[in-house]
Amino acid sequence: MLQITRPVKGDFFITNGYFGSSQWYKIHKAIDVKTKCAEYPNGIGRPILSVFTGDYITHGFSTNGGNYIWIRHESRIEARYYHLAKVEQQAGWTTRFMGNLIGYSGNTGKWTTGAHLHLEFWKRGIQLDPEPYFFNYIKNL
Repeated sequence: MLQITRPVKGDFFITNGYFGSSQWYKIHKAIDVKTKCAEYPNGIGRPILSVFTGDYITHGFSTNGGNYIWIRHESRIEARYYHLAKVEQQAGWTTRFMGNLIGYSGNTGKWTTGAHLHLEFWKRGIQLDPEPYFFNYIKNL
């Protein structure tokens, strides 16, 4: 079973869900996580955590998604994190452990209306709805 944890340090809220409305898409195949909080009032710079233990795949910059990092769990589920201000890349890192710092929230990329984390789950080239994984996480607290 996939063990999962929160994507940000502290409490988190999903502001736009899978198939939720979006300015650019009719279908939003991801979740958007609010990064604004008392400690980070503009939402930028909040620590982003690996939601599960997995192998580092890649990181970089895309025009639409901004700074990103991808991590693959042993179950072949990939978590893709977008709009980061900065990716936390350590030399020699191949595994990201659940709850490890992987970056900082930002507002990078063309398809963003403000600071947030855009989180996608993929398995074998198909996008999955991340929400049920987080509902199970919250239920098991």
